[in-house]
Amino acid sequence: MAASAEPASGHELRATGFWNEESVVLDADRAPASARWANRAGSLAYRADVGSARLDLTAGLSAYRANLPLQPSREPPAALPPALLASAATDRVRVVGEVTWGPPAAPMRAGLSFERIAERFAARPISGGPAAENGGTGRALGAFLDVTRPLAPGLVLRAGARADNFGGGVTHLAPRAAIVWEVGPEALVTVAAGRYHQPTRASEQQVERSLAAFADNGTDAPAERLPVATADHVVLSLDQRLGSLVRMGLQGFWKGYRGLPAASRESVRSSGVDVRIVTAGDGKAAWLGYGLSWYWSSVDLSGRASEFAGRHLLSAGLSGRLFGPFEAETRVAYGAGLPYTSIPFGGADFASSLTSTTINQSGQPRPGETSDGVALVEGLDETFLRLDLEIHALFEPTWGGRTWRVRPYVRILNALDRRDALFYTYQPWRSDSVRPLAARPVIPLLGVAFSF
Repeated sequence: MAASAEPASGHELRATGFWNEESVVLDADRAPASARWANRAGSLAYRADVGSARLDLTAGLSAYRANLPLQPSREPPAALPPALLASAATDRVRVVGEVTWGPPAAPMRAGLSFERIAERFAARPISGGPAAENGGTGRALGAFLDVTRPLAPGLVLRAGARADNFGGGVTHLAPRAAIVWEVGPEALVTVAAGRYHQPTRASEQQVERSLAAFADNGTDAPAERLPVATADHVVLSLDQRLGSLVRMGLQGFWKGYRGLPAASRESVRSSGVDVRIVTAGDGKAAWLGYGLSWYWSSVDLSGRASEFAGRHLLSAGLSGRLFGPFEAETRVAYGAGLPYTSIPFGGADFASSLTSTTINQSGQPRPGETSDGVALVEGLDETFLRLDLEIHALFEPTWGGRTWRVRPYVRILNALDRRDALFYTYQPWRSDSVRPLAARPVIPLLGVAFSF
């Protein structure tokens, strides 16, 4: 849903809203009939010309809710924990105000922002009883300044800095800069570098330990505030048009991370390349992409820090009109780890960020089954193939003086193996940790989208 208005000359007001809710019927004897998830989002934007400057004010909020029943094993041990209903919720509020002034070729931009993120997950017995909850809330107040200056014909510099306070006494400073070179009328080269800070999520390990503790004795793990992590990046990219219908993008990057929740004592590095080719015209579009990335630690965690782990991903898609109001889109993705590389990390804190430790009913790792380099490599080497298909139609009836956009669709999600399953179950008395919930690889979805 979207609406706009112009209350006066030089003033513009826009509002958008989004709502959806979906569910999957489960074949579960002792659990509710379905798993449900929903998204809510809304924004309000105001733009005004104030003298020779432009003022932009934006406020947005979003919410996510999900409920998933966790059914006990059909062949349980003597002490069977009750069936649980796991739920998760994420709420975000963001307000930004900025002012832009100066000539179009060399503008300056300054502004303030406020953001609040709240995350919560919970588990309670389906038959009734106390609930265990865990989560955190993060707040960020920031100020930024960006300057754009031409250095020479076809060469532009953008530079700036941002300061953020995340609710504590320390203010984080993040500089950034980019040089854009117009190599020719159809090609741009960009070199960018900078730093950013943001709150991070609790790891899956923390969630599993909380559920395990609750299933064992009804107690909950202590809630933790969302920690703030830092990342530095350097990016080199080429954007080029090949003919009138084909566009190619090539990008290489390097990133360094500090303060990750599951690797608070280590620094993590990553780098990689991305290639994308897009062609569009006459109501049809096709794209092809390939990405290669690898990760390593900046400290010697095991005596062999020169080894690393990597993944590559190939994706492609095709969309176009079938007949009348009907259109179709198909997407295919293939991903795999690089089997000739590995990270033999011995640090459980770092390994737990990429894989799960097997936990017994006491909430402790089973003897001999800790998170180590073998489990980490298995997660990165996992291969998946996915093929999705969607057919939709677009109708634009007029009702109440407005033109509505009604978009019914049929979507088929085809996860051909364990990866990218929509839901996973965690049962602490099993030895294999998380299990995919859906046994069938093909999941059809029916829906209708409205906008006006």
